[in-house]
Amino acid sequence: MTYLLPRQCAENTCSEIVVTSPTTVCWVCDEVRCHEHMRRPNHPCGTVDDIRSAARDDPVLKERRKQSRLSRVSAKVST
Repeated sequence: MTYLLPRQCAENTCSEIVVTSPTTVCWVCDEVRCHEHMRRPNHPCGTVDDIRSAARDDPVLKERRKQSRLSRVSAKVST
């Protein structure tokens, strides 16, 4: 998805024009939705916040983030 392009909200009843960004494009269904329609119960995939919190709690992703932080710190120390 290319960001910063104006698009209409994917909700049929909404005529709002939304500038695409990581907070307006659903990570699950890739639809562009306005702030109001990105929330439940309007959006069947849930909210971006729900997806982010699920990713934050995932143990595999936690370990990857930890390793990434450690590698950045060790790269700074070695230079």
